[in-house]
Order: sequence, then structure tokens, then C-alpha cells
Amino acid sequence: MNFHSILNGIFRRVGNRLLAMANEKNNPKPERDFRWTDPQNEEDAMLYLIKRLEFSAQRNGSSHIILVGGSDEVRGKLKQDLVEKLSVTSCPCLKLLTSFDGIDWANDVIGIASFHADEIHEIGKQLLNNPKTCGMTFEYAAIPKMENIGIDRMYENSQDFLSPLHLDKPNFNKLYSESCEIFEPKTGIRDFMDLLQGIKHVLSRNLPGDLAEFGSFKGQSGFLTARFLQNKGSNKKFYMFDAFESFPVESIGVDRFWSNTHEVDFSEIKQKFNSFKNVEFVQGDFTETFPRSNCGKICLAFVDCDSYRGTQFLINQIFEDRLVEGGLMIFEDYGHASLLGNRLAIHESFEHRKNAFCFFSQFSGSFFVCKISK
Repeated sequence: MNFHSILNGIFRRVGNRLLAMANEKNNPKPERDFRWTDPQNEEDAMLYLIKRLEFSAQRNGSSHIILVGGSDEVRGKLKQDLVEKLSVTSCPCLKLLTSFDGIDWANDVIGIASFHADEIHEIGKQLLNNPKTCGMTFEYAAIPKMENIGIDRMYENSQDFLSPLHLDKPNFNKLYSESCEIFEPKTGIRDFMDLLQGIKHVLSRNLPGDLAEFGSFKGQSGFLTARFLQNKGSNKKFYMFDAFESFPVESIGVDRFWSNTHEVDFSEIKQKFNSFKNVEFVQGDFTETFPRSNCGKICLAFVDCDSYRGTQFLINQIFEDRLVEGGLMIFEDYGHASLLGNRLAIHESFEHRKNAFCFFSQFSGSFFVCKISK
């Protein structure tokens, strides 16, 4: 290699680096989303939890964090990173917490100092069942990738399987692609594929009752349901329940971060459903609107309301009195790491129920409950 070649190579590398630096300056990396994404490892989880605690403390107007559970080491690291901005109390177990003085039970923020799903679940359940702590904002950071690490060692891949959906018309892929041309994609195709199997279950068995969705957001999942019913020539009514403004203000601590988020334009959503005769929108907090709505017996309830309060209300209102035998409640939120409130409400309601067949889909993260005879 001669001198000129070496020199040209150096200039080319320097030029490429300068170009990359210019691109980085003009297109800076987006800020990391600490609320709606999941940590990938323990270092991430520590950072995510700190950011979530700081956010909630600021929102509540509090300067006090209470770290609960986990190991002394984790609580110590969290405290070390938080004390520059906030005062921190470290508490190894909840029994000690209620005996502490100087706690503002309305505004102080609790941090669960564990990154393991089982411990987070147990501490969350205790916080909700204690009258003093159930309204307190609490934050946590689970690491689903680490909880599911064993799956990566298995040979199966979900794309290697044939599905009953491949045998049926309309083609689910075409329906999904159609919806993505009309809506900003929000419903994952895996969620849709599992929901579609639920709808097929109630239609093929001619179950009485109508369908209802709770938590429609911008309408994509509702559109997919309405479009499939239309294609099948079904005359079943489909109710879409949502505030269709923004998320209601939540009083339960595990869900308070949702309050006043997810704003939508209701008129824009309704316009996209003009071709559907059997769809009825029910606007408002469904804990208030559902009991006085036209919705009667239900064969399928698709629950995507995220919160403990909303999920608990719907189970109590629907499963025994409104859901027909053989009917389904599908909880889209269960598998999402950040939606502990939803999981807690489901376990509280179904763990020992004898007339409920429960199944979790590792494919979509949805939790299915089928009503069976006692």
C-alpha cells in the first residue's frame, strides 16, 4: 500500500466521522422514555425507577421518597442517587412503614426497591390492601426481558407456527394493514390476532349478547373489531366505552401517573366509524356511564383500561351478571410490565373463582378469562 492510499484512507475516515458528528448534531437521539418503555437490565431499572420517582414527587409537590422492600444494597444505591434532590426514608418491610412519623400519606411517593416481578406484585398487593397506603403514589421498575430469559433458550419461535387464523376469511393481515392506513398504529398485530380468535369463539358458537370494548383510545382496536363483525355479516352490537378526552384522574396510588394523559379528539375518531351501523360510542368515565348505558348481556368484553380501579370495576360489573356462559373477558394490559394495577385487579378477582377458566397468552401478553358453569 503506497503513501497516497494511506493518506486517502485517513482523510476518508476523518470525513466520515465529521459527517456522522454533523448528523448527530442535526438529528439528536430522542430522549429516553422512562415511563412507557421497559428497562432491559438492572442498571436500566435503577435509572428508570429513579426517574419515575423524581417525576411523581415533582407532580405530587413532595420532596420525600420512601423506599420499600428489596435488598439493603439496592435501597442504598437508590438512596445515594436520590438524596441530592429529595429526602429519602429506607424501609425494609411495609410493617415498619406505618409506624414511621413525618409521612405525608397523601403526597409522599413510595418506591418498590426490587426489580423482580414476584416481589413487586406482593408489595403492590399489600400497598393496595392497606387503607393508609392504597392512595399513595408508588413506583417500580420490572425487567420483563430478564424475567423471560429462559424463553430465549427454547427452539420455538412464534413465527414458526400455523394459526387457525390462516384458515379463515377475511385475511387478518389485510384487515390489520387496512387499519394502519387509517390510524396511527397503536394496537399490535399480536394483540389483534388473539382478539380475533376471541371474537371467532363467540361468533362460531352463536353465543348471545353483544361485544364491548373498554378503553378505545384513538380507535384502532375498535375499528378492527367492527370491521371483522361487518365482514362476517354479524348483527351484534359493539359498544366502545372511553372518556374520549383524556385519562380520568386516578385516586388509587398505583395508577396516579395515568391521570390526564392520552388526550384524543373524539370527533376525529367518530368520523372514522361512519360506515358501521352497529357501533355505539359511550363517552365518559365508564365507571359512571356503563351502568346506565344500553349495553346488556355481553359475550365478549375487551378490556384495555390499564388501571386497577377500572379493571376491578369491570370485573365486578360484568363477569357474574352480564357475561354469558362461554363468554370471554380479554385483558389486553396484563403482560405490560408497567401495568401492575391491572394485574393486581385480575389476580384479586380470578385466582380462586371456580367458574372462570383463565389463560395468559405469551404471544400477545393478553389475559383471557372464559366464564364456565360452576
